Amino acid sequence: MDVEKLEKILQEITGEDDVKPFIKTIAHWAKRIKASNNKFVTDNHKEAESLKKLSELRIIKIDIKPKDIFEEVTAILTEEGEELSKDFFMKGFYL
Repeated sequence: MDVEKLEKILQEITGEDDVKPFIKTIAHWAKRIKASNNKFVTDNHKEAESLKKLSELRIIKIDIKPKDIFEEVTAILTEEGEELSKDFFMKGFYL
């Protein structure tokens, strides 16, 4: 997947023309996961909810495990997520 394809998908899902804030958020998470050797782990509820939403786009794959009263979420980039991360880098989203 490339950034243009993601933009079209997000426009369809949200019904909005300007989806750049969503794309920036996705780029942020792709970079964060990549920086964690492609295995980002969190038990933070807010982060976990964001990762669950991203998994619906099939950019990341998540594994959820109960941990005390919280959940531990592990996120890895899928093949499409890896391609998207490379495209983000090539188009300067990580600057």
